[in-house]
Amino acid sequence: MDASSKKVPIKTVARVRPCSDGTNLQSSLIIDSKNSIITVKSRNKEFPLDNVFDENATQEKIYDTIAQPIVDEVLGGKNGTIFAYGQTGSGKTYTMNGNKVNGKNRGIIVRSVESIFEYLNARLKKDLQFKFSIKCSYIEVYKKRAFDLLQTDGAAVEIQSSGEKIIIEGAAEFVVTSVDGCLRHFQNGWNNRKTASTSMNRESSRSHAIFMLTLVTEEINGTFVNLRTSRLNFVDLAGSENQKHTKNTGERLKEAGCINQDLFFLLNIIRDLGYAKNGAFIPYRNCSLTHLLRDSLGGNSIAAVIVTIHSNLEFVNDTISTLMFAENCKKVKNEVKVNEAVSTKDVEAWKAEIQRVQKDKSSLMEENQKLLKENQQLKEQMEKRQKEDANIILILQNEKKMLEAESVKNAQEVNEEKQKLQTQISLLENNVAEQKQQITASEKRQKKASELESSLMEKIQQLYDEKEQMEKRQKEYEALLEKTVAEQNEQINALEKSQKEASESQLAQMINEYDLKIKKVMDDLKKSNERCEEMKHEKDNALQKIEDELCKYKLLVALLEKTVAEQKEQKANEKVVVVEAEVQTDQTENGSDDKTIHELPEENPKLLDSTRSCNLADVIVNGEIDYELLNGKVLLVKRLDFVTKWSVWNPGQGWIDISFEHSGFQIAPHELTLTNHQNLSSVLNRIINSDLKYLELSRMTIPFSDYKKLTGNKISSLRLNDVIVNDENGIKVGIDKLWKEVKNVKDLTHEFNDREAMSEIAQKLVELAPFPNLKYLYLMNVQDGFDLQAFYQFLIKNTTVYCALSCSTKSFKQMKEIQKELPKLPTRRGSYFTGIFHIAEY
Repeated sequence: MDASSKKVPIKTVARVRPCSDGTNLQSSLIIDSKNSIITVKSRNKEFPLDNVFDENATQEKIYDTIAQPIVDEVLGGKNGTIFAYGQTGSGKTYTMNGNKVNGKNRGIIVRSVESIFEYLNARLKKDLQFKFSIKCSYIEVYKKRAFDLLQTDGAAVEIQSSGEKIIIEGAAEFVVTSVDGCLRHFQNGWNNRKTASTSMNRESSRSHAIFMLTLVTEEINGTFVNLRTSRLNFVDLAGSENQKHTKNTGERLKEAGCINQDLFFLLNIIRDLGYAKNGAFIPYRNCSLTHLLRDSLGGNSIAAVIVTIHSNLEFVNDTISTLMFAENCKKVKNEVKVNEAVSTKDVEAWKAEIQRVQKDKSSLMEENQKLLKENQQLKEQMEKRQKEDANIILILQNEKKMLEAESVKNAQEVNEEKQKLQTQISLLENNVAEQKQQITASEKRQKKASELESSLMEKIQQLYDEKEQMEKRQKEYEALLEKTVAEQNEQINALEKSQKEASESQLAQMINEYDLKIKKVMDDLKKSNERCEEMKHEKDNALQKIEDELCKYKLLVALLEKTVAEQKEQKANEKVVVVEAEVQTDQTENGSDDKTIHELPEENPKLLDSTRSCNLADVIVNGEIDYELLNGKVLLVKRLDFVTKWSVWNPGQGWIDISFEHSGFQIAPHELTLTNHQNLSSVLNRIINSDLKYLELSRMTIPFSDYKKLTGNKISSLRLNDVIVNDENGIKVGIDKLWKEVKNVKDLTHEFNDREAMSEIAQKLVELAPFPNLKYLYLMNVQDGFDLQAFYQFLIKNTTVYCALSCSTKSFKQMKEIQKELPKLPTRRGSYFTGIFHIAEY
């Protein structure tokens, strides 16, 4: 170990979050903040730590106790690291980030940045020769690979080591000169981080994130320049996940497996550091996370670990695992030193310094001779004292035997702890195996769903083809109608000429007859137009319902084959309603009738300024959008979608990708579908909703202000699927307020997926007044205890609503038995289902 360095143990701190709603509210812990001890009641086991904070601890207290001392050391030239570790949903991200940049809920990162700039700016005012620079970078480890969060394309980076120094190849590093500039880069990186919704956390982190600040200070002292370089790491680890609690499937399950594997390697490194001897090999390179944090684990860094835990009895096993991790961290000691380099101001000053040192060396040589003489005298005195120390040695040997006995006892305790860790490792391996099996099953279900989606898309394409045929027949009808009117005008002119010499009464009578005939033709034409509009509306509804079926395939897997068969039978029986225009003329030679059958054209949407607007066909070049042609224009499209990326529908080509990174255009869709969009506000001003008639929001959280902007143009059809709308204070907006905002919508569909709050949602629906524009209502993942008898009050008040409940196998049987005892509800014809209420099993 370097003479200037010293060993410092990792500081371990626990923070307990309040009991979660919807879980077992019984606490499993006894919290002794005064003595910094947490006791697990069910195991009667104590965990002593450096600090323990209960659920009432403020963000300020957490920062002052843990982070501020490390920030002070970093300002003095030492490296520092602050970890946040714990089960998913236990409050790690809240502790590190907080929920606001300003205010009392600011997290450790925001407060640290403010403290660093406050100190450096104050020092700069006092010492004009003092200089400093700060750089920031932001790295995430996702699925065992490292990515740069400060680059918009999320470029992958390589982690390399040069001696004891860690180098991140390809990572962007930005110089920051103010608190706002630093936090702006931090927020941009956070927005690029991988997050997703799970049953325990709606915005669960799916990666490990490390925000790094590098500080360089320069201080001039006479002819010497003192350079100090230090780094401060903020490590927000992804939460450990138990599949039993999160219910993850598909991609979420794969992410959970990678997260747990990284945390398993991290646990092994910390355990090895706690028990390894000096110089022992530590396998940092086993994963990207431990390789990146090499300096923070047993290296040159002052470190603190904040473990966040649930107090609920339901999560007691995960809580014990987290506290054991904290115990192991206490055993790790880092070798901390000041990172500084001293240089001279110029060469002449350096030469003068050498001469001064040489003079000092001569005087030191003389002083050394004196010390040699004194040393000889001390040796003689030591020989005398050795005899006196013989008795002391005997006493020390007896104490050594006692310590050896205690060492044997401690070794037994270490072996017991090792057995416990091996048991925990076995449980983790079993959990990983179960997750792999579930991933395989999930991939099979996704393949089946993909085949189903392809089949439905073919049916949609057939309907679009039928629409084109109808438009073609409409144009033919218009041409023939114009021809018929022209012939009538010619006949009227001929009649006027031939009857010019007849009496005025006969001429008036004949004109009246033709007026009646023309009126009859116009009345028939008007009725035909009205019927054509009805056919168009019915056809659009059919297309919309087929798209709704595609979004609801999870609910209707068991009923899908029957539904498709009913649709085919319904389409086979439907006949194209024709418009028959009969024009009878008494002056034709053969007296025959002229009957023509056509359809009217579909009403065109309201266009914007023709000098700025353009169609999709105007900007397509080689199958892709040419953004130079689109620059400064408003693009008119039939449909705009977002699932994993933005795309627009081109009838002749299918779906075409479109990017809002090109800032020179706006888009005006007729239909808009948004699924799992994370930052809608950034592109909302680019979307013109003047022609928007159909809107679908699915599996996303949006501000109430954005919701009002999207629905403010009196759209005719709205679909809400597992959507959360928050007000300006982040509080969830109620159902009544959402529906009231869109009271003019003709067709409203609402789907709820929150299994934990389904009974509460049903109770709120019962309390609401009837909403006549609500057409479809879906309650997914209904669990035991759902009060179906009370929910019937909602169905009785809203007789025009089609409602479906998705239940587990056990709940499905119970619901069916209860339904038999309830009064029969009225049925509705002409839709996909004959009844207004349906219970399905998932």
